[in-house]
Amino acid sequence: MDLFVGSRVKKGMYPYAIHSWLISNDRGKLSVVPAARLNLGMVTDAVWSDYDRDGWEDLLVTREWNSIAVLKNVNGKELIPQLMPGMEEHKGIWYSITAGDFDNDGDEDYIAGDLGENHRFTASEK
Repeated sequence: MDLFVGSRVKKGMYPYAIHSWLISNDRGKLSVVPAARLNLGMVTDAVWSDYDRDGWEDLLVTREWNSIAVLKNVNGKELIPQLMPGMEEHKGIWYSITAGDFDNDGDEDYIAGDLGENHRFTASEK
């Protein structure tokens, strides 16, 4: 069974999303996981990875106009949002994330894509 994350935008309220949820793919039969309704904002990409090396794959999510979210998988029962020191202040138009052992040291590393400053969209307090 595969799990995917999805979100829905409230009509006329971009960039605010109503909620996100997990979608289960059981041999081609898609269904929403009722216990996994999440308030993540505008989800753009996600990756399952055991970031804390506890044996359970956690969910790392990129979001528009927000920070990257890390949801800890607690024994396959629930996903708990984690406060990661230093990550919450890095808000942006995050659009991609991938996991892999890029430096060959035996643990997973992450590469996340942000729109950056080379685009016509900018964010400000105004």
